[in-house]
Amino acid sequence: MLDNPDKQPIDCEATIVSDESSPFENQNGVPSLEERPSQARSLLKDVPSSADVLALINKFLARAVEKKASHIEIKPEENFLSIRYSHQGDLLKPLIDPLPQQFITPIISNLKSMAELDINTHSTPQKGRIRKRGGGRTIHFCVQTQPSFYGEQLMIRVLDSAVQPLSLAQLVPEEGIRQSLEQISRQSSGLLLMTSSDPHMLSPLRYGLLSQETLNKQKIATVEASISYILPGITQIEVNPDKDQDYPDVLKSLLTQDKQQIIVDRLPNPSVARTVVEMASNDYLMIASFEASDAISAVTRLSQMVTPELLANSLIGVVHQHKIRRLCPTCRTVHEPSSQELEQYGIPQVKATQKTFYQARCLDEREIEEARQKGRLCRQCDGKGYDGEINVYELLQGTQALKQAIAQQANPEQLKQAASQSETSSPLTLALEFVYQGQTTLAELGRLFPESLQASQTMTGVSSNLTERLDKVEELLGMLTKEFGELKQSLNPTSPSANTVSPTIPPLSANTDEAFKETYVSEELPQPTDFFKETIATPPSVYEELTDPGEWEELKRELDPSKETIAVDFYPEEESHQNNPFKSLSDPWS
Repeated sequence: MLDNPDKQPIDCEATIVSDESSPFENQNGVPSLEERPSQARSLLKDVPSSADVLALINKFLARAVEKKASHIEIKPEENFLSIRYSHQGDLLKPLIDPLPQQFITPIISNLKSMAELDINTHSTPQKGRIRKRGGGRTIHFCVQTQPSFYGEQLMIRVLDSAVQPLSLAQLVPEEGIRQSLEQISRQSSGLLLMTSSDPHMLSPLRYGLLSQETLNKQKIATVEASISYILPGITQIEVNPDKDQDYPDVLKSLLTQDKQQIIVDRLPNPSVARTVVEMASNDYLMIASFEASDAISAVTRLSQMVTPELLANSLIGVVHQHKIRRLCPTCRTVHEPSSQELEQYGIPQVKATQKTFYQARCLDEREIEEARQKGRLCRQCDGKGYDGEINVYELLQGTQALKQAIAQQANPEQLKQAASQSETSSPLTLALEFVYQGQTTLAELGRLFPESLQASQTMTGVSSNLTERLDKVEELLGMLTKEFGELKQSLNPTSPSANTVSPTIPPLSANTDEAFKETYVSEELPQPTDFFKETIATPPSVYEELTDPGEWEELKRELDPSKETIAVDFYPEEESHQNNPFKSLSDPWS
């Protein structure tokens, strides 16, 4: 696939390894001569020839392309040369076995020569490029030298024209945030701020925005310290301070070109920040990366670098990228969260029973060494418990409330309150979905979102207090309802002519429940009875006939002296007399 020199190459298959740990390393990571096969051991007898070195270089460069590496690190150590690779910021992994010390100078010198760098300069950093063509594509290896303790080390950035960036849909699974980003990127002017604790990790998101098919790519330009992807049709400019091509110079030159959208990979100083914000206020859509711990702190920091009124006038959105460590799927273990954890993260108990939670199997240095000696060390994460990262995005739109707060130089808490009106979903809520999928842990969320958890706990405490108060009110209402029911039952008359006792009922207010009025007010309530005046409750006809006092004695004789002297029983025989209000009254004839 790559160009090879027209010379007989060495057999270097012994130096090509997989992503796993090298079989030729001892415990200190240094290649052991006794453990190497005879092919590799023969290389150590003499200094390798130029043909051998060139063949080996082409070999590991081709392997890096096969691995889809974005970076290659060639670093000399005390007794060997380490060659590792990474993909878009992932952890470095061995590309080939560490090479013996006599390979250090030949490999670094040949790479510098291929990149058209001065091989005699060792104390000053240099930049160059190696071009390879094959398979209908062009591959650029951007070489940068850097002095180190054991000699010059090389960082090689791999640009493959056949490799295209991930789409916005692949990078941002949350539909609401993705649609808002797409809408913002189609505006004609304004500032979209992309923030992260490591702005270099924002490269995929920037290129994801540029990969949209609806954009007019002839009107787009990028200003970057290092280009990560080759995008046809887009003007990509790589800054180089050594050639008087720094950020201010490039931005000034773009003012004379017919561009509408400009991407700036970082704001290195207040001068560049002011230039970018001013361009955003003058019919340019500026997308700039900025280092910050969250979206609100990014707005606060930038408002200190530029005029707050100017920032408020140009800001159309802030998207912050949170990086969460991904659980190692090989060695993760099941975790049973406590009720306190569920309450802290706002996870309903019902949902917790439907999901499986995991925790990382993180080992310290001693445990890693013991596991390695026993052959039980996880070969995917090397005992770290995590493998790779997950991106969670937080988006704040430039609403009128947020702009007004920025212009008034509001403090971070006031900015957060103004921004909460436009926030679609909190990053903690989005990150919990990855916990439910088994890709990360609750502990990782607690490490990244401590403030959100504290706010959640506060709200939980307030909710718990309100719940307790509501429970007490509900209990009191239940007691009142029961007492009201008993009182109503005691007032039910047993005959049309019976006089009943009615309690004092307070006047109904204007807002009394209509159902209550229909149920209780529509019935005609009896007049209250005075127990001190009326002690005999009989039909009026009987009472009227007893007009002669002499007849009372005869009536008394007919009645049983041992019984009550009430002429009429107000309650049926089968009912209890315990609620009879006349039971304790004295005999008026005795």
